[in-house]
Amino acid sequence: MSSDEALLTLRIEGTAYAVSMRRTYEHHEYRQAWPFPAADDGVDDPAVVVDIVRFDHDHEHLAGYTLAQLLREDDPSPIRRFLRERAQQMPRLQPWLRGFGQWLQERRSRRGLRNRPERFLPTDPAAPFRLVGLRSALLDALEAQGEVRQSASAWVGRLRNWPGLRQDERDALDIDAVLASLPADAGISGPDLRALVDIGALRLSVIPVTVTGTTQLDLRPVHVDLWRRLPRARKRRIKDVVELLRDRSLGYSLERRCWDDLFGPMEIWRAFDHRGDPVRTRAFPRGDYPNRTEAIRAAQRHAAKIYPKLSTRGRWSHHRLTGGARYREWLVTLPWYPPGYFSSHFEQRNVLLHVRCDARESPDGERVLFLQEIQSDWAQQARREARQGTLATPTPPWCDEWPALALKLMLLHAVAQGFDALAWSTGEEQVRRWDGLGAPGLRELYDRTLPREAKRMLKPFGRDVEPIAFYRPVNFTIEPTEDGYLVLDDTGEVRAECKQRQEVAAAIPCGGLEDAVTKPGIRIDADLRGALRERGLCAWGNAILKSSS
Repeated sequence: MSSDEALLTLRIEGTAYAVSMRRTYEHHEYRQAWPFPAADDGVDDPAVVVDIVRFDHDHEHLAGYTLAQLLREDDPSPIRRFLRERAQQMPRLQPWLRGFGQWLQERRSRRGLRNRPERFLPTDPAAPFRLVGLRSALLDALEAQGEVRQSASAWVGRLRNWPGLRQDERDALDIDAVLASLPADAGISGPDLRALVDIGALRLSVIPVTVTGTTQLDLRPVHVDLWRRLPRARKRRIKDVVELLRDRSLGYSLERRCWDDLFGPMEIWRAFDHRGDPVRTRAFPRGDYPNRTEAIRAAQRHAAKIYPKLSTRGRWSHHRLTGGARYREWLVTLPWYPPGYFSSHFEQRNVLLHVRCDARESPDGERVLFLQEIQSDWAQQARREARQGTLATPTPPWCDEWPALALKLMLLHAVAQGFDALAWSTGEEQVRRWDGLGAPGLRELYDRTLPREAKRMLKPFGRDVEPIAFYRPVNFTIEPTEDGYLVLDDTGEVRAECKQRQEVAAAIPCGGLEDAVTKPGIRIDADLRGALRERGLCAWGNAILKSSS
């Protein structure tokens, strides 16, 4: 199954609604957060994890219930009764569901993911935004009031003047609507009011951009006579095996068999999986392949389904400052947010922002997390449409604050991963990278917005933005690949292929030079690291909520 629209969604004929397996697909394909209450491995009925979505201006909006809930006969809602009747009359629905169920079983048959990236941040279902360390100033303010009861009108004035609270956060959490729904003269405590605020749609998920590698197996020649002595080999007829290839890690093997037939010499290739069972395909149902290439292709594809090997090279690694290690492209998404948005750069739903980064070394031997680029297609498109008066794209949370949110998340990530500093690119570097396209906006974002937001974020901790130095290759380049790194000289010729970053130093061409470049950033010493782990950062506004009597 691919991400084709016809496979992910099925329109309910005669309505603006559809059934959608998109969020389940994203969970399995992109390691997106699981969005349903039911456990992923305990779902027998595929309809339980199929969303009902409504289309508005070609955007999908979650209706708030699943196909299984729609098909319940005891649902009194008129619109659901109407949709249920329409859905039950669709001849394509049951085949679509069966195909989805088969796809689910195939994905659950995976034994494990190899080369899985590190987790961006620890997660906690009880955390306001699901990510440990990211707090809500509004919810903290309500909780801090204890059992003191006030009227709704008193709460309106109190929260309006509360230090550190931003109007953006009040709007996103819809606190004014909550207060307007309460009786004017009824008293309510802060914790009780906090319980009425529904923040579930704003839970964040941070996922890496990964692809399944093209080479899953490391097939190497094995001595046939030694192979015949193994118990697994003795279980099948192998006297006619004249050549054997095997992946020692996963146990896959390829055998070339030769024998004499009435029509002359015969030769076939066979592939066997990790259990020793023949690998069969639709084109070769018996598992007999005419040549080595076809047998390897079948084994690689089978291993990609059972033991997929991930590549974290991402999609835009060629747009980066050369050097560095652990290149990552992170997507910050809103999988529970009802309105849906799709960027032209990514297939995933509701990508709020994305960050490209890697790890660098400073002249003092410190580890620096370097932000190659941050961007929010969603916020930029929504603001552009707002200026033009079109308003076809739903406005995302953090529409104006997304650069600050990106910095906060990356600082928390740097702390969690043990980095000693966080640095980011300059506007001039971005202008050169993109050949001057959008130069004013790039300079505004990297040279003014990011330093300004970082200063605001650090002020409660008594810190400031400062220059951060790290090494960069001068007359050679280091490029990430599917399996490691390429080292190229100044003419672009490949000088070495390295599996590990530690091997790169020995592969640098003779005369290769590195210099120390300086970028704006944040130094993370032991005190700041401890404070961030203890207090976290607020999703909107200042890093530490000031107390108020």
